[in-house]
Amino acid sequence: MYLKMRLKNGFGILAILFNALILTFVLGHKASAGDAVCSTGEIRYKYFGELKLEKAQYCYNDSKTELQSQSCFEGKCQLIEDFKVKTREVDYYSLGSQYGTPGFKLCKIIGGLPQVVEFRVSGEWFALDRCLQGSDKSFIDTGLLLNLLKEQSR
Repeated sequence: MYLKMRLKNGFGILAILFNALILTFVLGHKASAGDAVCSTGEIRYKYFGELKLEKAQYCYNDSKTELQSQSCFEGKCQLIEDFKVKTREVDYYSLGSQYGTPGFKLCKIIGGLPQVVEFRVSGEWFALDRCLQGSDKSFIDTGLLLNLLKEQSR
């Protein structure tokens, strides 16, 4: 009886720890989404050697290591819809086994245009790459795109 009680309490503690871990994970993701800043700003990139400058509505994180159009941040962009349909059979790990940038390869698979861009925040330029979808000009940085694929592969 003592052993049964001990096992029961042990599993109860494990269940509590597991639930706490899940809760921390969910709250952590909500907190990081809350750290995003959305604004209208400038994005620059080179197109056939010519520097292009465009105004765009975009969102970025505090460390300026993630960038996406405001429409993708709100979950209303064509790029994400294309991603869901065209990546069902794509293996996350196969993208790294070939030459080239995995994020750029993934972008091309979903019909996007990969670009190296800079975006302006408070007068300072930050460099990232993005996957641009032509029909609605939505975009998401390729790091976020690869993370979406990795989560989908699980």
